[in-house]
Amino acid sequence: MAKAKSKKKEKKLKKRQERCEQVAAISPDRFDEMRQALQARVKASRYRHSLGVSQTAEQLARIYGVNQSEAAVAGLLHDWDKSLTGDELKRKAKKLKLAGKEVREHATGVLHSWTAAATLRDEFPELSDAVLQAIGRHTCGAVGMSDLDMVVFVADIIEPGRDFPDIEGLRAAVGEVCLEELFYRTYKANFMYLLSADMVVAPPSLDVYNSLVVERKERLEAERAACDAPAGNEASEAQLLAVEIARREQLAREAEQQMALARKAAEERERVREEKRAKMQAEAAETQAKLEARGKARLEALSQPEPVMRPEQNASSQGESICDSGEAAGVKTNEASAAVSAQASVEQPAALAGDQPEKSKVERTPNGARIIPIQ
Repeated sequence: MAKAKSKKKEKKLKKRQERCEQVAAISPDRFDEMRQALQARVKASRYRHSLGVSQTAEQLARIYGVNQSEAAVAGLLHDWDKSLTGDELKRKAKKLKLAGKEVREHATGVLHSWTAAATLRDEFPELSDAVLQAIGRHTCGAVGMSDLDMVVFVADIIEPGRDFPDIEGLRAAVGEVCLEELFYRTYKANFMYLLSADMVVAPPSLDVYNSLVVERKERLEAERAACDAPAGNEASEAQLLAVEIARREQLAREAEQQMALARKAAEERERVREEKRAKMQAEAAETQAKLEARGKARLEALSQPEPVMRPEQNASSQGESICDSGEAAGVKTNEASAAVSAQASVEQPAALAGDQPEKSKVERTPNGARIIPIQ
């Protein structure tokens, strides 16, 4: 029985891998275009979350044999319509007839998954139906989830940026349990969070949870029945068990390595942000200090008193003015004397010619000197 169970698992895994090979992968250049379009559309925090979901979905796909390219793309674009406001989402969902009035009014948080799945092909025509379905089911899920649906749903909950009490247990279960069990545990944790936070649970979520409980019960009963079945070839069963254990250990190691890389990448992003923040704060502090120093110097310059002239300096200045006035008066006196001499030299030739010289005298006045004839 155990041998048949192991062969069934191997056959299922092989079928998954063959289906993955048949799907055309999105080229790295096209994926980068999608990433840039998303970055320009949503907030920085939402963009970081989407990158984390894309990386985690790709890791889960590698572990559980799901198409990695589709998982990465669906994880990247799953929150495409998170850029819309609540009212915009309500109007869009109503226009596309995607949800009833009760869901639109009281469970607005799930609308973005349905509206994005309905319209993303307008932006990216190459998206497959499987990718769009996984995007549309990443909030409420659905009865009969595909492997890709479950991978994207789980990745959205356990990506490195998330933090809640039960998340480490879910991360540790990656590779240790089957994908169906991992999805059930993740869905249950999300469901319990909604109840504990007194949040509205969308009606589809109740149906999905009930179906998961029933499916899990049937799966566990089948596994117990297989364990209780009579043993066949003990050597073959031991070999199959050893192979299964080795496979699970390998999957667990790969999952741990991928999670460690994701955590390291998140820590590196946080370190870069802290360095930028510290640099900006230092530059702001330096600028503030320069402005304060400049203002202080200006205030000191304005508060300095004007210089006052002492009495000694005032008297010295007055003395210099008097001296200057005296020198000017002396210059005028010399000019008057020169004028008198010139006049005398003009009159002297007439006397030498025999004319009777006229008697005169020189009289000095405050304005200069003048000649006065004597009668």
